[in-house]
Order: sequence, then structure tokens, then C-alpha cells
Amino acid sequence: MNENGTCGPHAAAVMFAYYQDYDPSLVAFDVSVRSKNSTSLVTLITKLINSTSSSTATTPQNVGSGVAPFLNNYNKTGSYITCYYSYGQRQ
Repeated sequence: MNENGTCGPHAAAVMFAYYQDYDPSLVAFDVSVRSKNSTSLVTLITKLINSTSSSTATTPQNVGSGVAPFLNNYNKTGSYITCYYSYGQRQ
């Protein structure tokens, strides 16, 4: 449960863990970030929070701008991944 306002990095961590487990040609981290098929996301989330400029203001722009340097630093596949972000308005 996320109680500290860092929902964006948490969501990104779940997405990256999925990619690492099911498409390792796209995303792969060494064990200092996350082991493949690990049930723990603590280190991955922490590193994503640290890459996000304002981790408690997790607008799509904040998360998107944090994901790019995170992947440049930690993705070991050499894949080029572009991060697009957008959001809609609630009515």
C-alpha cells in the first residue's frame, strides 16, 4: 500500500518488473536493482523515486521525466525506449 504519495514511481516499477520478467530483451536490470522474477520491488521503487524530480507530485510529466534517466542508468539491454506521457481530465 502506498501511503507517501509516490504512486507514479510505484506504478512504473510494476510495469518495469513485468517487462523484465516477460520481455527481458526490452528491460533487464542487474541484481542491484531487481532480480528477474523477484517479488520484491523495494529497490526498484527507491531508485525510481530518486530519479523522479518531484516524487510526491507524480504527474505524468514527473514520472515520464524520471523514467528516462532511470532507464539510461539501469537498463542493461541497450534497448532504446521512449517514454510518452499524457493524462485526461476528470469530469
